[in-house]
Amino acid sequence: MEEEFTRFLATTPEEFAGQAAVIAERTDALAAAGAIGPRPLLVVHGTADWWVPVAQARELRERAGSSCRYVEVEGADHAFSWHRAELADLVVGWLRGLTG
Repeated sequence: MEEEFTRFLATTPEEFAGQAAVIAERTDALAAAGAIGPRPLLVVHGTADWWVPVAQARELRERAGSSCRYVEVEGADHAFSWHRAELADLVVGWLRGLTG
């Protein structure tokens, strides 16, 4: 697994983790969410996401305000491994709603 992962990313898992940490330090999603309104925002989060706690998504929803559509997908993990069709339907339906 590590060999395949490393080949795909052209980096080691340790380097990738370090890069992810730097990006997380430079990005303040909560501050950005408040600045998005009144433009529409869709936040879809799985309740079984072990990478990003669902509480963070809920806080993002609160900061984004009334222009945010928030959906929790019961049992979905970070990659929506067994819920990708549901995720696709949510995103496509949301986008269609924006265009009328």
